[in-house]
Amino acid sequence: MSFNHPLIEFDKPVFFPGEEVTGKVSMNVEKDQTARKVEISFTGKTVTAWSPDGKVEKVKRSGAFEKSQEKFLEMKHEVWQPEDEANTFPAGEYEWNFSFELPKQCPPSFEGCYGHIRYSVFVSVDVPKWLDNEAEKAVTVSPSIDLNTIAGAQNDVEFKAEKEMEACGCMPIFNFAPFRRGTVTFTYTTPTLGFVSGADIPLSGIVHNSTNKAIEGLTAKLLQRVIYRQDLSTLNAIKVKNDIDFNAKTVNLQLADSYESVEIPVGDSKPFNFTLQIPPTVATIRSEQFLSVEYFVAVTAEFDSKWCASATADMNILIGNVPFSDPERDGLTSHHFEKGAAAECWTSHMSDEFRPQFPYYGTVKTVEPQ
Repeated sequence: MSFNHPLIEFDKPVFFPGEEVTGKVSMNVEKDQTARKVEISFTGKTVTAWSPDGKVEKVKRSGAFEKSQEKFLEMKHEVWQPEDEANTFPAGEYEWNFSFELPKQCPPSFEGCYGHIRYSVFVSVDVPKWLDNEAEKAVTVSPSIDLNTIAGAQNDVEFKAEKEMEACGCMPIFNFAPFRRGTVTFTYTTPTLGFVSGADIPLSGIVHNSTNKAIEGLTAKLLQRVIYRQDLSTLNAIKVKNDIDFNAKTVNLQLADSYESVEIPVGDSKPFNFTLQIPPTVATIRSEQFLSVEYFVAVTAEFDSKWCASATADMNILIGNVPFSDPERDGLTSHHFEKGAAAECWTSHMSDEFRPQFPYYGTVKTVEPQ
């Protein structure tokens, strides 16, 4: 066949709810071909997918192992039809403009290893008795998640938790008495519940060691926790209702960390202060049925390395993409868009690599999740 793959171009890289998603599709046909139609569609959908052995590579390009799909937006335009009964598609250069209106309420673009929330334009040339000529290109949609409008987001947060000392997987015997004894009490605060990408999270508190081993270090981490869910509506619910691994995949990504070497003897307490900078990342997602994104700040107390043991407490925080108003400043705080992680799941028709973009209020360039 002499069809070149359609080329999709957007007028800009980021669109907002209520806007028109605009761009063009161009294609070169080297000699007369046959086709029944050319259709351009725009979709917004949430997809989750994973293989039984959990390997991401198997779901990257194949479109296989789907666990759920929610298509919350779909629009189609037929931009070409044949002018004769032979379905002749004449040779030449073709260009079609497209425009699709986004609803005023829609979720943000997100890409993860076992799923995504993706907005994309899909072009299909319907070729008789042959494989259709297809291309897909995704674009970022960035709704406003304004911290000023979220109740409690500006309040300071105090967190207290008592955690037992636990051994890592390489030394499970240390999780049994007499090797593991006592608890660690974490008390820490943040000045607000809500933050935006690029902001610093000041974390201060006290650790009290009630175990029978000295603490030798403290680590603070910013974690992203993504839960990908299975659609159970078409399955035997009795069979899978208690199988957590079958129903969902949970992925924890470390976005930032800071370590301090300390000596906290048995029965003693010591204060700590950490600062964690938030890299470009999607805002908290809680409203989607099959995919959620939460953020946590965690503090880990680490014991003598020969015991291979630690204790961790984590606190849930909120990430938006519009910061708190500054009474001394008019308008929004200066920001720009930074690229996040590349699409990993279901990329079979993607015409090039897609990395969604997020509002970023810092000056440091993109930091890749660890």
